Amino acid sequence: MLGEVQRVADRIGVVRQGRLIAVERLQELAAKSLHRVRGELHRGGLGRDFSGIPGVRDLVVGDRTMTCNAPQQALDVLLKRVSSRAVDDFECAESELEDTFLAYYGTGGNDAG
Repeated sequence: MLGEVQRVADRIGVVRQGRLIAVERLQELAAKSLHRVRGELHRGGLGRDFSGIPGVRDLVVGDRTMTCNAPQQALDVLLKRVSSRAVDDFECAESELEDTFLAYYGTGGNDAG
């Protein structure tokens, strides 16, 4: 139902276990949304170049491929690390607002102040 919420609301409150844990403007929540990133190199050799980038989640690095979920502020670093080699394919798509919303339920985030 978040599609409907996006059409009619400008702020969203997130409730977890009966407690309000966040109240954010829709634009701010969307700015925190994760992007699904996938890169494929022409030749192998990705190695461990992608570990340690702040905010990157679900990182999987193979010899020729890298996939992860990343916030907007990590995209520049990710793209530069991938593009330092010969790239066959690169995809980056913003996650749905619903995925961002559900991320609140997967973390032990602070209660709203």
